[in-house]
Amino acid sequence: MRMILPVESDWMRLKAAEKLGWRDVEYSRDGYLVGHAPGRKDIKAVPSYALDIRAAWDIVNKLLAEGAEVRIGNTLRRIKEYAVEIRWPGSPLVRAVHACPSMAICQAFLESKMSVDAA
Repeated sequence: MRMILPVESDWMRLKAAEKLGWRDVEYSRDGYLVGHAPGRKDIKAVPSYALDIRAAWDIVNKLLAEGAEVRIGNTLRRIKEYAVEIRWPGSPLVRAVHACPSMAICQAFLESKMSVDAA
């Protein structure tokens, strides 16, 4: 199984938050990634979308609410991998595979066409 590097998950977390519409995202003095969630004025900790399946599932729910078709499953390989496919009406399929399901969700989300305007 491939190890997830902190830099990789932090970058993915930041990019997913920005694509979901988080504003003014930055690190606090305590080292937490914080910002303004969509539609909020208060500062909150940014969920760890790349490592927390509950947070990643918020992305799936957002995609479904915006009209995307989302499929999540395992690959046919003998190693444990998860495949996530996202298709927007009239757009090509986006597919990501990773050993961590939340990372696969984030990778596919970041490659999909949904923009901050839709978020």
